[in-house]
Amino acid sequence: MSAPHPGPRPGPRPSAQGGPGGPVPHDPRQPQVTPEEVAAQVNEILSEDAEDLAAEADQLSRAHAVLHEALQ
Repeated sequence: MSAPHPGPRPGPRPSAQGGPGGPVPHDPRQPQVTPEEVAAQVNEILSEDAEDLAAEADQLSRAHAVLHEALQ
């Protein structure tokens, strides 16, 4: 006698190719920028000469904003 069928499994449904679900256009879970782009933007900001403490604070704030946006 065979065991009863347990029903559908939880989790993502396989795609037609047999793997997990395929890419979805405009998927908000996909990264909007690459790590290389983030590094380039941060390096560009931090390579600027800061003339005083206020300018350095602004520079760090802009670099933080780039990182924050990349992590959203």
